[in-house]
Amino acid sequence: MNQNTDLREVDLGYCPLLETFSASQCSIQNLHTFSGCQSLRDVDLSFNQLPSLVHILKVIQFNDPKFLKSLVFNDNVFNQVQDA
Repeated sequence: MNQNTDLREVDLGYCPLLETFSASQCSIQNLHTFSGCQSLRDVDLSFNQLPSLVHILKVIQFNDPKFLKSLVFNDNVFNQVQDA
């Protein structure tokens, strides 16, 4: 899905066999759910317009961290600050 500038939101829903999701250089501003993607190992969301790192981590938290091999989210705007 790389370089798809019309892509503003992502909702993967139920994709149990999906292992790699790459959507870099899009215009993504919002992630909904990756909850049905239990095989997901590699995620690339670099060069988008995602406002919060906390939100990215919440969306993928369903995944067992020992299976997630790569999470790339560089060059997003991250302009929302949330208190811990």
